Amino acid sequence: MSLKQLSKDSRGEPGNIIQDTPDCWHRDRERTCLRVEMRANEVFIFPYSQFLCAHHVRAASHETLRITLSNHEITLTGRRLERLLPALQEFAVDWIRPLPTRYRDLDCGSDALITAIDVKSLDD
Repeated sequence: MSLKQLSKDSRGEPGNIIQDTPDCWHRDRERTCLRVEMRANEVFIFPYSQFLCAHHVRAASHETLRITLSNHEITLTGRRLERLLPALQEFAVDWIRPLPTRYRDLDCGSDALITAIDVKSLDD
C-alpha cells in the first residue's frame, strides 16, 4: 500500500478536510464510531457504544433528528432526515456533515439533506 493510500480516510478523500461536495452523510457497514464534521477545523468522533436513542420530528418548514449519546446530544436540522434512521439503527452511519450552502437549493432526490448540526455536551 502506498503512502498516498495510507493518508486517505474511509471516504477515499485526503485527511480530515470537509470536501465541498453535495454529500452530507455516508453509510458503511459495521462502523464502531460516528464522525461528525462541523466545519473544516472541527470534527467529533463518537463511539456507537455510547448511543442511547434517536428521535425524528417533522415540522412544516424543517425536520430535526436528535441523536442522544451518553454524554452528548447531536441535533441535525434539514429535510428527509428519516432516511438516516435505518442506517442509525444498524450503527452504519460512517459520517455526517452539514451540506455546503451552495448545494442546498439543488434537488437531492430522495436523499437526506443536513443543513445544520449542533453538538451539545450533556455534562454541562
